[in-house]
Amino acid sequence: MLKLLSSTLATLLLAAAGHDGSSLGYSQSTLSVPGPPEWATLKVLGSNTLQTTFAPPLWDGGSPITSYLVEWDKEAGIPEVQRITTSQNLNANEIQTITTSVPPIHEIQVIRTSATPRAEVQAITVSPPTGDATIDSAYSFALSLDTIKTGGSLQFSGQISANADADGSRSSIAEIIENMANVHGRPTVERAMMNADGGHTYLVTFPASMGNVPEMKVFMTDLPVSVSTVEEGNVLDGSFRLEFMGDLTADIPFDASSAEMQHHLENIDSIGAVSVTRTVADEQGGFTWDIEFLSEDNAGNLDPIIVHGDGLVTSNAIGGALIENAGGIDGSYISGSFTLSFRGPSTNPIPFDADSSTVKDELEALTTIAKVAVERTSLDIFGGCTWTIYFLEDETRLHRGDVPMIQVDSSLVGALGQTPSIVVAEERKGTKKEVQTISVDGGGGNVDPTSAFKLKFGDDVTGDIPALPMGGTTCLGSTKAKQIITTSTVDTSGMGGDDSVSHLTSFALTYEGYTTSKIMANAESCEATSQTIASKLMRLPPLYEVDVTGTDTLAGDEGCVWTVTFLSAVGNPELMAVAAFNGDVTAGPGYSVTLGDEFSVIQDTIVISQPDEFKGDINLIQSELSKLSSIGVVTVSPQSAVPDSFGQCVWEVTFESKAGNVPSIEVAESGSDSFSTLATLNSGNIITVTDNTVRGTSIPIFGDFRLEFDGEVTGYMPFNASPEEMKAALDSLNNIGHVSVTRIGPDVNRCYTWDITFVSDLGPLPLIVPDDLDLRGTVASMSVSKATVGILPPFDGPDYGSHLITNTADLAFLTMSE
Repeated sequence: MLKLLSSTLATLLLAAAGHDGSSLGYSQSTLSVPGPPEWATLKVLGSNTLQTTFAPPLWDGGSPITSYLVEWDKEAGIPEVQRITTSQNLNANEIQTITTSVPPIHEIQVIRTSATPRAEVQAITVSPPTGDATIDSAYSFALSLDTIKTGGSLQFSGQISANADADGSRSSIAEIIENMANVHGRPTVERAMMNADGGHTYLVTFPASMGNVPEMKVFMTDLPVSVSTVEEGNVLDGSFRLEFMGDLTADIPFDASSAEMQHHLENIDSIGAVSVTRTVADEQGGFTWDIEFLSEDNAGNLDPIIVHGDGLVTSNAIGGALIENAGGIDGSYISGSFTLSFRGPSTNPIPFDADSSTVKDELEALTTIAKVAVERTSLDIFGGCTWTIYFLEDETRLHRGDVPMIQVDSSLVGALGQTPSIVVAEERKGTKKEVQTISVDGGGGNVDPTSAFKLKFGDDVTGDIPALPMGGTTCLGSTKAKQIITTSTVDTSGMGGDDSVSHLTSFALTYEGYTTSKIMANAESCEATSQTIASKLMRLPPLYEVDVTGTDTLAGDEGCVWTVTFLSAVGNPELMAVAAFNGDVTAGPGYSVTLGDEFSVIQDTIVISQPDEFKGDINLIQSELSKLSSIGVVTVSPQSAVPDSFGQCVWEVTFESKAGNVPSIEVAESGSDSFSTLATLNSGNIITVTDNTVRGTSIPIFGDFRLEFDGEVTGYMPFNASPEEMKAALDSLNNIGHVSVTRIGPDVNRCYTWDITFVSDLGPLPLIVPDDLDLRGTVASMSVSKATVGILPPFDGPDYGSHLITNTADLAFLTMSE
């Protein structure tokens, strides 16, 4: 039967034959005349049937195509198997987070321009009329001042006497000029001594707030009067440039508006959005711009803007221009360090931006912390972040349950007026495992080492457990379990046989589902074979240390007796099973097997046995409980390593793998089926089970999940989805072929394993991605692995199936099967 298990064209060759039948074009090799089919599809109809459709080649090579040859590989490759498993972590599972943050404040930088104040000084010179040596007070003049270009107006003074006082009266020069509407403030006026021509000069100093004042004009006069500028008032002009993180603006006018400044700043790559406000001009035309950085790209404590004032000029050469970054408000930022403490001890100072490995090393250096894992988010725009601390399981079991909160001592610093916060939060409270206690009470006397009890959990019952471990010197027991392997034979000399164990007989031992390779029963001495048995047993995963001794049975049949001591096993393991082989004859597995029957010339027998004195009692309670299918993994530890003076012991049973508040173990006297939490033995000894010594706080798995395959997502499925439900969900995806699904489970927490076999999609495939965010229960999760990696059919021959198509008129739905 063909194994046609592919939906990829890699398993199918299509060729077109020309009229002369000599040239074939394969789509998987260099094209020849005629060309390959234009397109082809392939569908799996069953385990031995393929269906293909294809279109004729675009190029027939100049000759009509008379037939097509379809070939397929009978070697199907290996289907991929992906394994989906749900699980829970009931060990140390506390998660705490440490988060640093600061309120968001935008940085504001202040750019300020200014110039040295220099007041305008103008001279009014009055001379006598021609021919006169002095000036008569009857003469007068008037002045005009035009400030229209600077936003003012054209104003005219009143009549000014040629001999007017400089100041001090209503008719003084100072008073008359002050009264002009475009003069802001009273000027300072001084009258100089007489000039050489008999006239005099007034020096008018305008208020500095008026800046560079236009020169006054003589509007009307009775005698010679002139006005000249002695010193220009100082004001700013020109332009400047700003630099931020290496980027330089274009020229910015000295009196740029808020909008102009914003435009120039946002035009460079290193600055995002800004908000700009501008003050009114000062007396020299200087301004202050407050620049607020709004973009997340410019968050935090920024580098200062660098000013370039080479293009600024002033109207008075004596007065200098100045542009400066005058500070402002730092944006929010976090710097500094902090220390952590846990149950007392403290770490070294940890930098505000410490990576995860630094925090992990600091925490694990504390004597109160065993093992943690640490993850850190990226720093936010202010330098804040979150460290996630996972408390992990280790041999000390130090971090099980709800652990104390990490304490923090902050030395973090931020912008002026800001104190960064650092907060520790419990992301997931650690859960506790159920602990129950089993106590043996002598009932007023000593514990009877010959009395025994048995335990029940759910519907499962243990074997007998001595009330006091053998020897009575330890609550954990001290006797290693031993089992005996015995070989023997029946004398078949009268039937053509012999009286010794056959040299061709071999056997294999099975322990906890694992089986050794074959061991020859009589190929060498019993002592030598004991070493072979030990070597074979220690290769089995559950066993890593055994001791085997061997001697002759002295029965005269070359039989052996081997004693196997289980050094690495606790309690009293189940008897090993044995299977025997001799040529084509087999027997077992079982505890006593015989090759052949009463008529056979070979009648070798192999027996596994255990006398009572060979029963092991090391941690027998744990061993017996672990055999119960409904209890999961348990750890049993005595409160005291040795019994008290009455032979009394107390054991704590920790449910390592079963979640939740676990039902109580029950106890009964050996030979009785009356189970409860208290049992009185015939000896008068009392066995008590105490529930909830520690109450389990975890929760078994529940909820839903969904699966994604190569970009397509299924609907939600319950945590215990049946194989049929999962198959239907996967079959609903357009990009997946036929699958088969098997399910294993549940375990004690209702977790399952699903094996998905890709029947029609061959080759290595993308891994299914689980979405387990809606799975609930304590640390419930889902994982996917490849149990078998898919392999495409090799298509390397020689065993091909083939079909010749001569009816080229109908190429649709060709079905090929064997």
